[in-house]
Amino acid sequence: MILDQQRSGKVCMFPISNPIPRKQDDELQHVEIHLPPYALVQRFLRDYNISISSLFSFSWGLVLQLYTNAEMSIFGYMDKTTQNNSQDHLGTNIRICFLDVDDTAPVLKAMREVDFGSNYQTRPAAQPYDTSTLGNGGYNTVIAQKLKTSTSARLEFVNQCSFDLIIVVEIDELTIQASLFFRAPAVCHVRAATATLGHAIAGILRNPNGILRDLDLCSDQDITLLRKWNQQIPERPRCCIHDVISQQTHENPKNSAIDSWDGHLSYGELDRISSCLAVYLSSLGVGPEIFVPLCFEKPKWAIVAILGVIKAGGAYVLMDPSNPIEGMRSICQDLDARWVISSSQNRQVAEMLNDQVVVLDDTKARWKEDHRYDPVNIGPQNALYAVFTSGSTGKPKGVVIEHSAFYARAMASITELTLSHNSRVLQFSSFASQISNQDVLFTLMCGGCICIPSELDRLNHLESFIDRYNVNWACLTPSVVDLLEPRNLPSLQVLVIEGELMSPSTIATWANKVHLFNVYGSSETAGVNALCQVMPNSDPMNIGHGVGSVLWIVDIRNLNKLAPIGAIGEIVVESSAIGRGYIKDGQRTNVSFLQDLKWIGLFRTGTRQRLYRTGDLARYNSDGTLSFLGRKDDQVKIHGQSVELTKIEYHMGKLLANLDMGKTKAIQVVAEVVTPQNCNCPVLVAFLCMGSGTDLSQLPVEFDANLRQVIADLAKRLEDVLPSHMLPRAYVIINEMPMTLGGKKDRWQLRERGTSMTWEQMMELNPAQGGGEYQRPQTSKERQLQRLLAQALQINGDRISVNDNFFRMGGDSIIAMQLVSLARRGGLSFTVADVFRHPRLVDLAQQATILEGNDDINYTVAAFSLLKASIDKITARRQAANLCGVQIDKVGDVLPCTPLQEGILALTKHAVDFTERKVLQLCDDIELYRLQNALEQIIAVMPILRTRIVNLPEQGLGQVVVNEPFLWGVSSNLDTYLREDEGQLMGLGLPLAQFGIVDDRETCRRFLIWSIHHAVCDAWSMNLLLVAMEGHTKVMKSIHWFPSKSSLNMWSKLIEKP
Repeated sequence: MILDQQRSGKVCMFPISNPIPRKQDDELQHVEIHLPPYALVQRFLRDYNISISSLFSFSWGLVLQLYTNAEMSIFGYMDKTTQNNSQDHLGTNIRICFLDVDDTAPVLKAMREVDFGSNYQTRPAAQPYDTSTLGNGGYNTVIAQKLKTSTSARLEFVNQCSFDLIIVVEIDELTIQASLFFRAPAVCHVRAATATLGHAIAGILRNPNGILRDLDLCSDQDITLLRKWNQQIPERPRCCIHDVISQQTHENPKNSAIDSWDGHLSYGELDRISSCLAVYLSSLGVGPEIFVPLCFEKPKWAIVAILGVIKAGGAYVLMDPSNPIEGMRSICQDLDARWVISSSQNRQVAEMLNDQVVVLDDTKARWKEDHRYDPVNIGPQNALYAVFTSGSTGKPKGVVIEHSAFYARAMASITELTLSHNSRVLQFSSFASQISNQDVLFTLMCGGCICIPSELDRLNHLESFIDRYNVNWACLTPSVVDLLEPRNLPSLQVLVIEGELMSPSTIATWANKVHLFNVYGSSETAGVNALCQVMPNSDPMNIGHGVGSVLWIVDIRNLNKLAPIGAIGEIVVESSAIGRGYIKDGQRTNVSFLQDLKWIGLFRTGTRQRLYRTGDLARYNSDGTLSFLGRKDDQVKIHGQSVELTKIEYHMGKLLANLDMGKTKAIQVVAEVVTPQNCNCPVLVAFLCMGSGTDLSQLPVEFDANLRQVIADLAKRLEDVLPSHMLPRAYVIINEMPMTLGGKKDRWQLRERGTSMTWEQMMELNPAQGGGEYQRPQTSKERQLQRLLAQALQINGDRISVNDNFFRMGGDSIIAMQLVSLARRGGLSFTVADVFRHPRLVDLAQQATILEGNDDINYTVAAFSLLKASIDKITARRQAANLCGVQIDKVGDVLPCTPLQEGILALTKHAVDFTERKVLQLCDDIELYRLQNALEQIIAVMPILRTRIVNLPEQGLGQVVVNEPFLWGVSSNLDTYLREDEGQLMGLGLPLAQFGIVDDRETCRRFLIWSIHHAVCDAWSMNLLLVAMEGHTKVMKSIHWFPSKSSLNMWSKLIEKP
């Protein structure tokens, strides 16, 4: 460990839970540091010629590095043992320690290199801490070495010090005492750090000649807590996934399995079709350990293909056809794939991957031949699927998940995530992601329904799709969730956040509206590793406890050492759900998939589960939950999608080597994620070093015309080898690459520099923005689109030319969704697909259409106006009155039936078909007359509850809104009422909604009975009515009910069609 004279503005801040200015009246607390006996300390110091200051500063430097993960430990040191009366006041000089760890050195050698030199910070220790005034780097801890005094004198001494954490070391001729003082409750993990410091000193005294990286800093107190938190997990179960799904089919064959934009399949239908496909695939040679790539957009047939491959005994691999061809071809080669199954839409893409393509859609019947399906002999140890993630050299890495591993993960996760046979699950994520496997298989294993939007709905009308398909469970990234409004999604009950950390604003928006879960998972462990239910006051970094897994935190530099409680370390997952390993990559498998580590024997006996090294950083909280802190390597996430910076750097370096840069020296490339000053989201930036020796402080550097063109060519070529979310949004030229003391590129300085720039500055110098001279928007649509682009991209709109490219300006698919949403609110209509096809402003403006109205338009539709133009309105009203048996003035409106209503009535064979009855027991404090009044007012403002259906001579099936007093059913016995109610008919011309009240005096119970036909009400509407009824009976406010604008537009367009 050495003193660093070149500090480069480094920061080493012990974690603070509440970073507000310290107050003198904050509660001062302290923890005693348990030290070895003084005689042992004295002997060590004497025998090895070590000072007490070196021992404590060295030990505290080790602890600080564990709890901060800083490149070097920085803290203050005050020696008050040689000044007269020093115990009564603070001096003005605080020595600053900058300690850098060389963990390969012997402990004693490293300690002897501790030297304070002449580094003094000449400010009073009582001066409030302010990092902006510290030229020597930021720190918030200090060690004070002083002569032993009374308790009151010690407290007076500490109270003068403004640091967040103060270690007081008091010595005299016979004793040494150390205490750690802090202001509660600001400082996190203090007690754990105190135990670690004492344990570190004891370890140094015990083995001073050992290697520093082998020094164990995990205390006995830590081991006791870890034994309590990390209990033994069950062994891997032996079960196949398709057997579980078959059981759901056997129990509920008519239940919906898939509700997709392109069709619906029940469990029975899915089982039959997938079995036929399995027979056909078996005839081709698909069987155990045979991998079959699936190339689909998002149709129902993708789910059929998954189940068909599994039933044939094979393993499926989902691929996103929008990804670069070279990457998908590499996947097929690694799999030794003999076939690709695809939709007809992606047939051309599939044929570029493999000569043999099985096309799966409604028009292809060859595989539907009715052959008997005989279950294939496969076992739980066989491969279920493989999933590919980004590789650092550009080559995707694939991990194999076995049946038993996924079953273990599913059984641990389904209940925790509140999935059940009532779940209607949104399948939003890309098929190339691990989340899609969870969406599909978790849902089918619990008997739920998978709801699949079209690409149009997925990117442009997600809220509308969730509403229309009655989705009640969704797993999304925060970037997508932030596009949604809870008030527009009344059916959504469970929202799972996965893929990236949620923000406090996401929690504030959703925590009180749904069951909100924060999930941490990985592809290599079949998905969910840990989760926590999020409350309004939850920490967004908290990922909860392990689910079917134990999450260990190990030393960042040494896997064979556990990190102390509260220290930052790498997550190692112990689970029965860990994957088999990486395909054709034994070296990487051996690095990441572990069978045993030295410390595991402290906690496990007998059979031990495999371990997976995640590369993620976290720390234990005091309750055993974990806080996620990011990636150990250079992999980050933007909008929930993994971005490996070295992969970007690899491809950029390779392409730059082939471009004529007019340079004899290779250009250095660093890809980093920064958040510019006026930007709310992280931005992927490429720093290119031209190597002319100019100081970094001159960043950014201007482009010349030639360089601008070269970088523009680079940006275009990157589109061929990288997915869109991994394309840099900005290019910044620097003349000198900052380096660390160890000779590595100093990413910290680049991030700091990038953060100091505004997004406009980055884009002003961006060679990929625009093409030629600035051209001002000419039309009103172009000017409006310029403003919308500026808002979505968070840049200065005045700099946007009509020839600027949305993606070259920094756009991506998520921002495209935001742009479409903003445009719709502003009365301009286009789709995400339009943005992708026409990314230039001028071209997109030509595609955009002006909406006839906006959010302020009154969507009231005149009565009888939706009937066919050839029908006389008075005649239709008279016919409707006769068919309903009411006076003509009671007919408020007549309008066509929706296709759904027509279909339900066409399928109705008996009067009780498609009817539902709800029996609600009422609370004792509800007054019946208030309930009846509330319901009558609700019925008055909800025309659908007064709607009947009739068959008009010229119109056909039509809806009739009847305005007449509502007739209540009343009884004193529940059984009697139900028998009578079952005899009530619901059909053409008759009421389709009926309400009754039972006041049973014998049992002292009261009920509301609600009978309704599905032609006028679905599950979502029923829930809406219950909410309105509950609120109305409590507050008795008037209710206004308006039809959904999106629904009104949709049905109006359908009705207008010939």
